Amino acid sequence: KHDCLELVQLNSFGCGVDAVTTDQVEEILTSFDKMYTLIKIDEVNNLGAIRIRIRSLIASMNKRNLCKQSVKREYKVKKIQFTDEMKEDYTILMPQMAPIHFELLESALELASLKSDILEKKLISLSNGELRRVLLARLWMESPEWAYFNDPFGGLDPEYRKHLTHVLKNLAHTNIRSIFRMQREDELLAGIPAFVFLNGKLEPIEVKTETEENIIKKNSAPKQYSTEILSEAPLNGEILFDLKNVTIRFGENEIIRNLNWQMRKGEHWVIMGPNGAGKSTLLALLSGDHPQMYNNDVVLLGMRPGQGLDVWEHKAQIGFFSPELALHYKEKLKLYEVLCTGFSSNLGLFQEINYEERAKALHWLKELGFTNPEIPFAALSTMEKRLALVARAAIRPPKVLVLDEPTQGMDEKSRERLFDLLNFLSNQTSILFVSHYREWPKCMNRLLYMPQL
Repeated sequence: KHDCLELVQLNSFGCGVDAVTTDQVEEILTSFDKMYTLIKIDEVNNLGAIRIRIRSLIASMNKRNLCKQSVKREYKVKKIQFTDEMKEDYTILMPQMAPIHFELLESALELASLKSDILEKKLISLSNGELRRVLLARLWMESPEWAYFNDPFGGLDPEYRKHLTHVLKNLAHTNIRSIFRMQREDELLAGIPAFVFLNGKLEPIEVKTETEENIIKKNSAPKQYSTEILSEAPLNGEILFDLKNVTIRFGENEIIRNLNWQMRKGEHWVIMGPNGAGKSTLLALLSGDHPQMYNNDVVLLGMRPGQGLDVWEHKAQIGFFSPELALHYKEKLKLYEVLCTGFSSNLGLFQEINYEERAKALHWLKELGFTNPEIPFAALSTMEKRLALVARAAIRPPKVLVLDEPTQGMDEKSRERLFDLLNFLSNQTSILFVSHYREWPKCMNRLLYMPQL
């Protein structure tokens, strides 16, 4: 309001609150015919740039005074009180976002085919596929010059793969320069040049016109829990898992509702369903890792939670793998040592490896195509880490082998090696195999489909 004062704003400029304040300051200054001058705090190391900014401000003030066209307006902020009645129709998600961010958020959620209620969920409650879609939305909001997609369809259900195919093809025609690394030839994008790395060279390969149809083909998905017999299995085997009317909730969100399911010894189950259907939640329940097992009618390897089930003894009978395990496994061990940890229920190596364990680990690594068992585990590629950790989970062998999307990120040769291993183990253990693709080892004889609620 004072003609003798001008404002120079110093700002760290790096978060949502900064963006909101800069918009508000500019709006206020403009309404009072003031010049808006913003200097980032990290520019103080370059005083020359600051002098130029201040000189420009003074020159603009002098020019404004010569023109003598000062238009002042009243500045009022219309504040809307959020009442209890408004809670029925409105939800405050991010009150500190600038208007432009809401536009970006809307397009990002549409790109990732996510509903706005995903913003209220905790990351720990998201499935692997949902988290990958959230990261895709984040990438879009960052508006990068370059984007690298490593196995973009991995961990995603068929319906979203159909959507993502169109998104990626459209993205390739924007200002964002993109590179796509695919693990499956049938997922190559029609209209985008493709290459294969052979003998130290990139060789172009033909993308068949029908490939897109293979990618976006929508599987007929049941709307309720359903099972399918894939092949014959031993009858009247020991009951391993028995679930009756199981319901799992996160807050008000139901992940699993009234699931009735039973698994017997000798049965090998494939579990399918869209992202967020509760597949990983079901595996956590069966592995004794979910606290809501105490609220439900479940039998885990003959024992009931809270009525004699020893969680650690139960875990000792389960071999488990998930993509998250491969991502967060930080033990500083050699490759063969990682496999040897599978002889115990620990991820680390806390006991001396005996001759038989070492010999078995070396034999398995050779069969799986690893040539150097002494290599540090951290030096392996992501695909190699996953294959090694699946072998670690199976090497005992356990009573039940639980595999959450084991083929994610694997190329065709690695998938074949994995399937050969599981076929070999099928007479010694029962297998649970989560997948978004209708491909699995020949030993799998049952299918459970879980819909998204």
